[in-house]
Amino acid sequence: MSQEALFGGALYLGCPQWAHRPWTASIFPAESSPRDALTHYARAFNTVEGNTTFYAVPPREVVERWASQCPPSFRLVLKLPQEVTHERLLGAGALDQALRFLAHMAPLGERLTHTLIQLPAHFDARHFDSLYRFLSNLPRVCEESGAERHYMVELRAPSLCHPCGDGAGLFEECNALLSATRSERVWMDTRPLRDPSAQLSEATSAARSKKPNLPVYPVGLGPHPTVRYVAHPEVEANRPWLRDWAEVFARWIAEGRRPYFFAHYPGETLAPQVASLFYQELRGLSAELPERPLWPSERQQSLF
Repeated sequence: MSQEALFGGALYLGCPQWAHRPWTASIFPAESSPRDALTHYARAFNTVEGNTTFYAVPPREVVERWASQCPPSFRLVLKLPQEVTHERLLGAGALDQALRFLAHMAPLGERLTHTLIQLPAHFDARHFDSLYRFLSNLPRVCEESGAERHYMVELRAPSLCHPCGDGAGLFEECNALLSATRSERVWMDTRPLRDPSAQLSEATSAARSKKPNLPVYPVGLGPHPTVRYVAHPEVEANRPWLRDWAEVFARWIAEGRRPYFFAHYPGETLAPQVASLFYQELRGLSAELPERPLWPSERQQSLF
């Protein structure tokens, strides 16, 4: 199945990384090399979060290798470096740093149409002016490749995440700011991770300590609403939450949007299975969606 036809071209579905050795039990061939991880991953999913760029910008030759390992229709959603978002708080010097980052990533071409701007919990309404100026001045076209550039913003300040009560005004103001700058709002759903039935393994405890605990509202501002879903460690236990999100995604798709869904899992070992379960729920609501491609592990099982 071609990348263009993956998931019927209706949505982007993926995980928070593309290289995880335990995935040789699912989406990677048993004898695959870590160097080829992105190539194999791109046969199972059509997007991925690139979290590593938050911590360090890869050498240019690595960026070029990424481009050679996945088709142009694949989408790498890379995070802006933490120096831009967490140290400079989108203020003085942040735009120049962001522009250098995007220019450095130009070999990706249209594979990098969306960039993730993840902001810290203390980035609240006091920084709205900086946020507006920053988003307004980001490029909308890559000069080198001509590819479009779009931006996703994840806000973690509790005061910006409540559409009711005292926070309603800030919630609406924030959404209006993002809409005015043609930016998407990212929702991170950690409710499954924090469900009382979730067994507190080391990976689950670590994920709970790192991920924000914020309310989630299915507000889609533009053509690519984005959800980062952090799973309950028991894969099947995620069905109620995934079914609710499937209903939201089915509505967004019917409206002509092409949303993004990233499946996280404590330790990431079963993230592909969570993504698959979500797509199964979505197909139950959208019969025109095709079956996902078989993974290497499933093709091997079908031989016996």
